[in-house]
Amino acid sequence: MNEDRILKNLAAAARADAPPLVDVTSRVLADLLAPARAPRALLWAFAGACSTAAAAVVVLALNVSAAGQDPFGEFLQSITGMMQ
Repeated sequence: MNEDRILKNLAAAARADAPPLVDVTSRVLADLLAPARAPRALLWAFAGACSTAAAAVVVLALNVSAAGQDPFGEFLQSITGMMQ
C-alpha cells in the first residue's frame, strides 16, 4: 500500500511539473540558412561504382537479346522432359 501511495504522489508531481521552455528557432534558422555542404568523395565513389555496375548489366542484357538466345529454353526443355 505504501508503495502505491508513493507512486501516486510521484505521478501527480510529474503531471504538475511543466517542462522548461526552450527556444530553438535561432539554431533551426541558422541550419536552414547555412550553405550546403560539399559532396563527399565516398558518396561519389559509390555512385560511380553503382553506375558502372548498371552499365555492365545493360551491356550484358543487350548482348543476350541481340544474340537471340533463349535463356530459359534449356530449363523449359528439361521440365518438359520430366512432365512427359
